[in-house]
Amino acid sequence: MRRLLVMYGAIHVNVLLVSLYLVGWLNGAWLTVLQVMFLALLLWSWERFKIPKRNLSLKERVLWIIGGLGVMVSIALIMSVMMSRSEANQETLVTVQDQIPVLSFTLFLLNASVVEELFYREVLWRILSQPVTQVVLTSFLFTLAHHPSSLFTWGLYGSLGLTLSMVRWQTDCLTSTFVHLSWNGIVFILSLV
Repeated sequence: MRRLLVMYGAIHVNVLLVSLYLVGWLNGAWLTVLQVMFLALLLWSWERFKIPKRNLSLKERVLWIIGGLGVMVSIALIMSVMMSRSEANQETLVTVQDQIPVLSFTLFLLNASVVEELFYREVLWRILSQPVTQVVLTSFLFTLAHHPSSLFTWGLYGSLGLTLSMVRWQTDCLTSTFVHLSWNGIVFILSLV
């Protein structure tokens, strides 16, 4: 239970660091230093929690990453065509992206991917005993954490959470983390164009 609370708090630390920069309590250098330290702490936690890795070949792991990412991109594209509108969560990210250094925004997305996967698809995952409960509950909580404000965002973040959970169920947390990192990377690159 302690791990659950610590990792839940860690999700908010990632956002807090950027918020402290935005209100002027941290300068760009300190923000970057603290974000790198936070990432190091997350990676240390990964080792400390002894997160199991399945014995997948590199080819299998890459196929799961590409497949999971392909599902996520396909769903996002289909939903965008069906309900073409801008969403609050994405608008907030673009606003923040425009106000902080590119390196800090990149670290923010990197840290978000790692800490969310550690929380939802490892720590919380271990507490839940049944695969269906693991997949459904972690997907639902992941969706809630992204503040869905419309049917579109419920569908988008629900499907993203479900895809990440299915990848986790069939592989391991490392693979779902790489899918999450890839998704955030694509979103970041698309926001630059």
